[in-house]
Amino acid sequence: MARRQDHTRRRRRSIPAALAIVARRAAVVPAAIAALSLAGCGGGDAPGIEASDEFIAAADAVCLDTAQSLAAARSEAGTAQDSDAAVALINTELPISLDALNRLETLEAPSYQAQDWERFLVLQEDRIGAQEESLAAARRDDPDSFREAQAEFEALTDEADGVGARLGFEAC
Repeated sequence: MARRQDHTRRRRRSIPAALAIVARRAAVVPAAIAALSLAGCGGGDAPGIEASDEFIAAADAVCLDTAQSLAAARSEAGTAQDSDAAVALINTELPISLDALNRLETLEAPSYQAQDWERFLVLQEDRIGAQEESLAAARRDDPDSFREAQAEFEALTDEADGVGARLGFEAC
């Protein structure tokens, strides 16, 4: 019963309210930056630790750069209060996300991390797809579809965060 009530509550959010959720997620960027500044990219005693450390550092560098670019874009755009502002914000974010994916795809994970790495890349592609769905919904001024696409984006982000943690990432 509580699940249904939660679903009903989500359906009532407007596009600006859904974007506020995305903005709150962006607030973790400074924490990620601080964590990377204070901590080295580590590993464990897994095979190929040097290759893994290099891979993790390279992926984290891309993700950190991307997070900083997205945070700057969101800061400059401000909070989207209507569909037009949501369209403008997503149009700014999509090229940054696509560039990050292209840069990540150039990296090669150590063989023992290859399966998780492939899953991580697929999740990044799917997140971009959800952003594109959000954009289309915002262009149509369709709050229900926008919320659904944003919920999908958030679920994919959560899954990508989990896979990234398994890979040893701190900024991805």
